[in-house]
Amino acid sequence: LGYDRCWYISILAFPFGLYYKMKEEKIKVLWSSQIRYYLTIPLSLCALALCVKSTNEYLFLLCYILIPFIGANLWTRINIEKCGNVVVSFLAGISYEIYLVHGLVMNLIHDYISSNVLFVILTYLLTILLAYCLSKMKNALLSLKR
Repeated sequence: LGYDRCWYISILAFPFGLYYKMKEEKIKVLWSSQIRYYLTIPLSLCALALCVKSTNEYLFLLCYILIPFIGANLWTRINIEKCGNVVVSFLAGISYEIYLVHGLVMNLIHDYISSNVLFVILTYLLTILLAYCLSKMKNALLSLKR
């Protein structure tokens, strides 16, 4: 359809995120060993570099599985609530809604904005605003159901 790879490849991260959330405790136990934890990232980064260097389209699929894997590995050691990071906690609370509206926002405004900087700023702002509104609507509907 003429879309770049970034439009369809990012959906590979979503099932990984779902799987991670389902098995989070087992994964944390797996990475509780210092050796396993600190070897995982360099090995994953090497595999990522090899996939990118190969320029093989099928190996790029592995890249988009490795990237969230590396992120999940890093985040297992960070307790967001203890860090008190309000922004990260807020975005985590609406992450599914962000996933749902981000592509829509990009499609809606990309023909009307010529400045790349303005496009990025507006995309972030509108995505977060719409995701927040969608989350509030979802919560309101769920509270009606109860």
